[in-house]
Amino acid sequence: GDNADNDQQQLNHNNETNRRIRNNNNRKKKNRRRRRPKPVTEQQSDEYRKQRQADFILMKEQQRGEPSIWSFESLFPAPVWDEDTIQRDLYEVSKRDRKTTKAQQQQQPTLNNNNNNNNNKK
Repeated sequence: GDNADNDQQQLNHNNETNRRIRNNNNRKKKNRRRRRPKPVTEQQSDEYRKQRQADFILMKEQQRGEPSIWSFESLFPAPVWDEDTIQRDLYEVSKRDRKTTKAQQQQQPTLNNNNNNNNNKK
């Protein structure tokens, strides 16, 4: 009886082990990509970027009391109203359009006369 129980336990243990092995074989494996080392040029550009960032932080710390060139007032100064600029912005396009329209109208009668002359010749 004891021998048969031992054989049954050994058989159950082997079946359990085989089932675990099958499950491990069926389990999806992670697709592991090995990270390639960075090329020398990319390492250099990273170093330059870090150095520029450190220089910028140092400059910002040294300028604590001084106004920054990036402040809102520096980026958007108060507008200067210049009469010449205002006139140019508001009226230059319409003046130019009037001139081109006049020039086209002056050329058009000439074209019509040429067309009439060509029709008469036929």
